[in-house]
Amino acid sequence: MAALAPTDAVQRVLDNLGRVSGDQQLPSDAIIRRLDDEYRRLRRRLSGEFPTIYEALSPVSTLVGSITSFAKPSDCETVRVCEKQSGAYWTSVPVAPSLNRDEIGALCFYEQGANIVITPSASAPGSYRLYYVMSPPTTVTTYDVPNGLEGIIIEETSAWARQRHNEDPTFHKQAAQQIWTEQYMALWNRYGSSGQPGLQITRVW
Repeated sequence: MAALAPTDAVQRVLDNLGRVSGDQQLPSDAIIRRLDDEYRRLRRRLSGEFPTIYEALSPVSTLVGSITSFAKPSDCETVRVCEKQSGAYWTSVPVAPSLNRDEIGALCFYEQGANIVITPSASAPGSYRLYYVMSPPTTVTTYDVPNGLEGIIIEETSAWARQRHNEDPTFHKQAAQQIWTEQYMALWNRYGSSGQPGLQITRVW
């Protein structure tokens, strides 16, 4: 993964534009805010295409008695798989239908705000864990994307900066698209085979 710091990214944007720091229309704080936005946008694009890049495993949550829900991790953006422990094994729990979820007799789950709800309640007791996609951080300290893709953040921010100067951003937009196109197959070969929720199987470890 690339680990580009915001200050280094600012300099790369300025170099891209042929400008120096201190440009009144492009103060460093404004560039960093835009870099952060472009980073989060790229993170979500990557998470949609290759969710295992930013996938995490939650701690185990145990439901007892009449309790039927547990909290999602605070950094959870998308739940990929919910699993219930069965002895030494973990088995996937299907997602409940959205319209008649309370009428389903088989074990399933649904998201309700910041919680995971297990239904039916009689089957809820047990231990659960989630595979989930992490949300981008609120405070960005490094742009951690697969190597080579940090250029997209630089080019998209450079396009925004050109527009602030009423200049044509087309070159930077094309450069960003070219980086994505060139890197896509390498990403697919590395992450694509597990990009779909292929974790919907019984496993042991």
